[in-house]
Parts: sequence; C-alpha cells; structure tokens
Amino acid sequence: LEQLVMSWPRSSFAAHKLTEVEDSDTTLLHHLTRLQQAYQSRLPPTLAEDENLGFDLNAGRAGAQARLALLFDPKDRKQRLGPETAQAVFRALTGPNAQGACWKGWRQSGFGETQVSGPRAAVVHAEAIVACFERLWGQPAVCEGVPTTILRPPRSAALGAHVDSASLLELYVECRSLALAATRAAGATESLERQWAALHGCQALVHWAGPHCAAAKADGSTCGLARLSVPRFFALLSLLHPDHPHDAAPFAPPKASDRRAAAPDNSDPHGLCVPAADEERAALLPRAASEPSVSRFLARGGPVFAPFFSKAALLALNEVLAALELPAANAAPTRPGAATAAWLQRLESRGKLAELRLVLRAALPPDGPVVPAPMVPAAADGDARGESCAGGWQYPLCVTWLRGFPHMAREGGLRLTFVPCLLPRPPATAAGLERMETIEAERRRTLRRAQLMQQGEYAAIRADSQLSRPIAGGAVHSHPEQEEQMHRDYDRSAYATVEELQAYDLLTARLNARAVEAMRLEMEGGEDERGREASGQKRGRDAERQISV
Repeated sequence: LEQLVMSWPRSSFAAHKLTEVEDSDTTLLHHLTRLQQAYQSRLPPTLAEDENLGFDLNAGRAGAQARLALLFDPKDRKQRLGPETAQAVFRALTGPNAQGACWKGWRQSGFGETQVSGPRAAVVHAEAIVACFERLWGQPAVCEGVPTTILRPPRSAALGAHVDSASLLELYVECRSLALAATRAAGATESLERQWAALHGCQALVHWAGPHCAAAKADGSTCGLARLSVPRFFALLSLLHPDHPHDAAPFAPPKASDRRAAAPDNSDPHGLCVPAADEERAALLPRAASEPSVSRFLARGGPVFAPFFSKAALLALNEVLAALELPAANAAPTRPGAATAAWLQRLESRGKLAELRLVLRAALPPDGPVVPAPMVPAAADGDARGESCAGGWQYPLCVTWLRGFPHMAREGGLRLTFVPCLLPRPPATAAGLERMETIEAERRRTLRRAQLMQQGEYAAIRADSQLSRPIAGGAVHSHPEQEEQMHRDYDRSAYATVEELQAYDLLTARLNARAVEAMRLEMEGGEDERGREASGQKRGRDAERQISV
C-alpha cells in the first residue's frame, strides 16, 4: 500500500489508515459534550432538563448520532415535538450563526462554536499523524500551525466543489508554467504532481470519527477528481478562463461579481505563491467589476466554488482530453458544431490550442477519464467492514491532496475531522527557506494563541493584532470570539492541556528545524557540486590551451 500511495496513483490525492489510534469515538463524545452544554443553555429551563431533547451521549457514538439525526431533521422535529418545542430546539441548535438550517450554524457559517484550536486528540497523537503523512508524501513533513477542527453534523448538505489557497487564475498560470517546463525538460523523472507537492504543498485532513457505514452518496466522504493530473487541471481551468469559456451550462458565469476579486491580497500564510500570475491578473482586473466570470477567476481569500464536479463539465473536459491527448491519428474526433468543437476553434483563434495540445501530449496521461471519486478507496469485495468506516476503512483516516486542487464533501455526517496543519517539506532553495520562515512564524502564532487560551488569557489574545487574527482560511472560517466563550463556559476535555501543548511545541519545532538544516545542507552540497563542475570545466579549458600551444 505504501508504495502505491507514494506514487500518487490517483494523480492528485491519496489516503492512509492511522493505525496507531483507537480512541476516535471517545474523542467525538468530548467534542459533543461541550456543544450539548451550549445547546442546552439556549433552551428554556424545562426543555433543557428533558433527556429526550439531549444528545444521548451516554449511549455512545451510535446513540448520539441517532439522536442528533432526529434533532437536526426539520420534518421529524416538528412531527415529534410540536411547533413550539421544535422551534425552541431549532434556535438552540443553530446558535449565534443561524442561516435557516441547523447544520449551517455548526459548519457553514463559521465553525464558531464547533472550532477547537489545539484539539487534544490531534495534539497528543501528533507523532503518529506526522509519520502517517510522511508515508503518504514520501518525504519529511513540516508544521505550519496548531491543529484545528471541522465537525460535520448530521443532515449536512454536500460541501460544493471548490479550491482553497489560490485564485483560479493563479492555478491556471502555475499549471501552465509547470506543464510547459516539463515539455522542455528532457529525461525528467519526477512527476508534475510530485513537483507541485514540493513547490506548493498539500492539503491534509484527519477524519477522526465518522458515521456508521452509510449509502455511498450520504457518507460525508471527502472527494477529489481521480486522474486529474497537472496538465489535465490546466485543461479544466482553460474551460473556465473568461477569455475563452466553454459554452456548456456549468461554465456560465455566476450571477454576481465576487467582491474578493478587487480586494487587496490578504497575505494568507497558507496560500499559494504564484508571482507570475500578477501580469495576467493586472490585464483581467479592469474587467472584474462588470464581468462576474472574470471576478470568479480572480477571487481568492477563501474557498472559490466552481463546477469542477458537474457531469456536463467533466463531459466537456473528457471530450477535450480525448481530442488532444493522443496523436492525431488516434484522437477522438469532436462532433462538428458541438460545444467542445466550437471551444477548440475559439482556443485556436486565441493562439492557445497548440500549447494545450503540447502539454497534454508531453506527459503520459493517466489511464482513463477524469471522474469524481472518494479520497478513501472503496473496499474490495469480501473485505471486513468495521462499524465505523468510510469506504470500508475504519477511522481514523488520513487523506491528502495537492494544495489548490478541486475537492468537495458528500452530504451526511456525523463526522469529526482535524486539520493537522502539516505540509511536505519545501524544496531546498532560497524560496524554500523563505517559505519555511512563514511556516514557522504561523506555527508559533497559532500555538501561542492556543497556550494563552488554555491559561484563560483571553484579553491578551484580543489585544494582540497577530493572535486575534482568524485561525485559518480567513474570517469565513473562524469566529474567535465564539470559541473564547465556549472555552470559558463549557467542558474543556476536547482541548489539549498546557503540558500537552508544550510537548507538541517541542515536536513540531524540531520538525521544522530539521527541515531547515536539511535544506541548507542540500543547497551547500549543490553549490559544492556546481563548484566542482566549474573547476573541472576550467581545468579542461586550461588543458586545451596547453595542447593548442
């Protein structure tokens, strides 16, 4: 399994079982305990004492999941409880982030009450988690922050297809740059996906505890696009480019411009750095205010949603791949007058068709079309399936995908996930060392915030301009004032202790220090090698001059 995973057989994502951990259900109950306390505090006193309206935590994960599924179901809630009680339960569940559905208050509108910065399980088992991701990536890991939390409640709707950490324009420019460079690098052995991971890192999740085995379409699985290589992602982004969008319905521009497109860069420490995108961004930006398709292409600073998983979009992409990946004699013809044929003609009129064909043919294409797939592979027939599972694999599970690549989550829950804030070690370059400075600064910031919170120093966090910034992902993903209130007033068993955070600090500081040391040694070795090569060339020229004399 390790050898298969290390070669990224599914192009942009991979998964591995975290075998060293067995307490996933207990951890989930710790997180639910504090949420139940907050929920009950918002109920009328008579209802707060009703055991039938609680989360049934004494019955374990299975009982809690069954009870929460009932409480979160609006139809069942009204039928069983009556309109007045149902309304009271609804208000208590949604909390301060109500958006018309209970699950949105827990997940979509900011993770305010569900967020745990420095969750105990992820901190205590950090060494095992690091080892698991190093097996996935095939290289050392570095730490960019204290772990954070995502809790998907029951009845959650699907999380739409999106990218993080960059604009579509930046991803387009970087895919193009890497793919074109590969066409000029004769004899290169490292895959473009490996290069992408080294340059920009990976996103990573630890699905710690999840629902009973459920129907495949309602298991809350994190999904990616199987066989989406870097050149193929370039083709997909080309279909969305505002200068030559495909005519299929999914590629139609959104109804309104994205305000983030014209906003100043928020200097997200977790974002991709693509300086080459500045020139194209400057050319497109004047159009952004009046053209929603341009504003979507330029937007960054949070999740950017686009129809990556749409059936019509993938049909168009796979038609393009069939026409361009193979030599002309073997390529599948496009139907004359069809949308994809018209798009290829439009691309040719922009002078970009030959370039796209070149990058798609230069790399060995993955075997098969691009299709949505859960990041955790489905179990083979006859495999033992545990009660708590995803695709036949028992929790906890580590999943990872190339940073900036499309992903989504199916509907369903209840699932507890940690964001481990780990990355593959950057390349041994000056830019890589600069990146490590940013990574280490963010690690110290988030760890200091978690330590102060455990010490009850909430005022110190609020007063510090750095510590009071959102944990990760911008303001949409964090309500620090709500986490403060939850930490102050309710059960803290989900949080790592001060001593556990100190041990985590030592472990992760050592990871980053070793990475920097190894990078510098590699750079010095490269300089020595270049020096020896230059010295040898000089001796050769001197010898030639002596012979000529």
